[in-house]
Amino acid sequence: MQTKRSYALRSFIFCSLCDRRMFGKTRRETAYYTCLPARGYRPEGHPPTVYVREDHLMEGITEFFARNVFGPARKARLSSALIQASEREVDAHAQGCRALQRLIEDLDARRARLITTLEITDDPTGELARDIQERMAALVSQKADKVAQLRDLERIPPVRQTPDLLDALPTGVPSLDGLPEELLRRLFDVFRLRVRYDKAMHIATCTVTLTGDTLDVARATSEGALEKPNGLVAVPVCMVPPVGFEPTHPAPETSWSSRPYLHRSRHSEDCGSRMDRSSAWGLQFAP
Repeated sequence: MQTKRSYALRSFIFCSLCDRRMFGKTRRETAYYTCLPARGYRPEGHPPTVYVREDHLMEGITEFFARNVFGPARKARLSSALIQASEREVDAHAQGCRALQRLIEDLDARRARLITTLEITDDPTGELARDIQERMAALVSQKADKVAQLRDLERIPPVRQTPDLLDALPTGVPSLDGLPEELLRRLFDVFRLRVRYDKAMHIATCTVTLTGDTLDVARATSEGALEKPNGLVAVPVCMVPPVGFEPTHPAPETSWSSRPYLHRSRHSEDCGSRMDRSSAWGLQFAP
């Protein structure tokens, strides 16, 4: 009877070519993560099969957590880049608001010109009035749409990056390989781990996100993932906020990423930057 195997990194690994989740598969007792889209759903340049070894991924993820999440220099590596990222987000938000405001003002000016045209032009048949009326209705609809967009944009301020959240986490050496799978997946869940594997470059980009509303759980789970002086790993007690506790302000958010090369026993990192879909900042750390 064949025992069903579980895959510790399931749901956290994505193919960078098609953005699909990669699924676990075992070949000759070695665990892999595979992307195997049907031919009709395969983007151009996507090979029939993409796969990467689980142990290579785990090596890179462990190094990422050791340096950038639990390492003593984690905040210094993150702070300067987050300041620049926050400034860019604030500028982009302000530019978006100004652009919508200019469009609204332009629509008002065009309506005013139509009214002036109607006032100074003879229209014995009434055709001009009908045409202007239709155009006015279209401009009113466009303005309402832009006003709604501006209201929504102003309602959601840019993400406030707070590297100080890292101070709440313990420092130490993570022992991910020795963790029970349930605790390992809890750690990845609370940090919102997302790994994108690039087959062509053989690089995995790791991104984690820490927010104020998950900080207590992240701290408790982190304690259980770090090695103790005697080499043992502690299992934390789950921390649940008291009933009725709600934050008075939106939770600040911090996220970053690194890109370890997934060769057998060698990990290096290159430098760059990206924005993920949730507008959280991802930083490519340089060694």
